[in-house]
Amino acid sequence: IRAASTPLSHPPFSSGWSPTCWPSTVVLKRSGFHKSVTRAVADETSKDSLGKRPAEATLSQLGLNDQSVSEFVSECDSISRLTSILITIPGDIAGEFSDTIIAEGAVSCSVEDANVGTDDEQEMFHAGSLAGERAFVYRDPVEDEWLSSRGMWDQSRLIALFPQDVDIAEVVATASRILGIETPKYEMKGVVDEDWVQKVKDAFIAVEVAKGVWVVPTWLEPVDPAAINILLEPGLAFGTGEHPTTRLCMQWMRSNIKAGETVMDYGTGSGILAIGALKLGAKSADGTDIDALAVESSMTNASLNGVADKFFCSECDKDGGIENEKVGLRMDNAYYDVMIANILLPPLLALEERLALAVRPNGKICLSGVLNEQAPRVVEVYKKHFDDLSVDSDNEGMWACIHGTRRS
Repeated sequence: IRAASTPLSHPPFSSGWSPTCWPSTVVLKRSGFHKSVTRAVADETSKDSLGKRPAEATLSQLGLNDQSVSEFVSECDSISRLTSILITIPGDIAGEFSDTIIAEGAVSCSVEDANVGTDDEQEMFHAGSLAGERAFVYRDPVEDEWLSSRGMWDQSRLIALFPQDVDIAEVVATASRILGIETPKYEMKGVVDEDWVQKVKDAFIAVEVAKGVWVVPTWLEPVDPAAINILLEPGLAFGTGEHPTTRLCMQWMRSNIKAGETVMDYGTGSGILAIGALKLGAKSADGTDIDALAVESSMTNASLNGVADKFFCSECDKDGGIENEKVGLRMDNAYYDVMIANILLPPLLALEERLALAVRPNGKICLSGVLNEQAPRVVEVYKKHFDDLSVDSDNEGMWACIHGTRRS
């Protein structure tokens, strides 16, 4: 998702997304208190503990007068009546096109594979770069060739949201003229205004990700209070317990994490695996991610679970590099007893040396984020430093988890 200010709550939501702010907070960028209000609105919207509307209650708490509150709520009411358009466009210009229509008045824009769900669906390895950029360049050690992952799908579907007072035809025509392309055809439909926060909440349930280990959204009560319950505020970071790779890693951890061990969660996302390791008895857990929002999310979730004092997380660059002295991670001295990396095939292949250096002799590694058919390539690369490499699959036989032991 790309948005005109901070990431917006973007109807319609997929189950993996949760709002970071009220759908109308785009107006805050004009008001001078953008960050504090966005954060406050997010907090109060998620808590839903006040009798007033979220924006009105929050702005009042920030010391703004009644007139400012009324004007803000009025603008929110206006901009929340949205129209969506769907455009199929070549992937090499999808990023520029989305940037341009946002500059011309779109509230938000998302891009997806136009062929999703068909035989022509394309796998895109996204390593955190912005749309339109090359996401990851890596050397495949098995095929001995350099590969470049896609920045966008060959045919991309662009979904943009507009306030009702924007001339959509003019915006699309202007964007096309700026980019020197023929004006594309598009579908347009109104977006029914709903309680989007509640709609997202309704999409999440407590999930048993391993025997006796549950992931529970913060607004729900645990199904089994006596179980190991990982409280999670689902948001912009990957890791809600719903994806098969998260479950595969957690199931492996349930049987293999020992009390007093040190753990690295490489590509931590929401922090779910690091937090799970700590609740399973690990002495400490470190995490890293290329996304600053993921780092923030993981630390928030660690606090929710009472393990913040045992968890450290830091951002790394898009090539996987970390300045160890600066951030305190110990990636080059065989420090960790357990290395977990639930990411994607290209970075897994490229980072073998880095991950291996961080694991002590006889330490364990658990890798996922790859399809079953990709697992042999991971095994081939990681057998350089790891023994007893085995592959577990999910119930559908689609996703794989590879685990092994660091050679002495």
